[in-house]
Amino acid sequence: MMVLAALFLFCGGMNLGSPPALMAAIGRLLAPRELEAGIAKPPPYPAMGFFLLSVLLLLPVNLF
Repeated sequence: MMVLAALFLFCGGMNLGSPPALMAAIGRLLAPRELEAGIAKPPPYPAMGFFLLSVLLLLPVNLF
């Protein structure tokens, strides 16, 4: 979901097409819902690990 959010921000900043329509189409897919449900199931500390992993993956993008 973080990668999709990054793409959303990138497309919004570049004024390419219609990002809300694209995000709505992606949101209707089954895979993101299953992924989100899988992340929400574990106890707090493993869920926090998922959050930190996404932060570490996006950190190089923020540096440049």
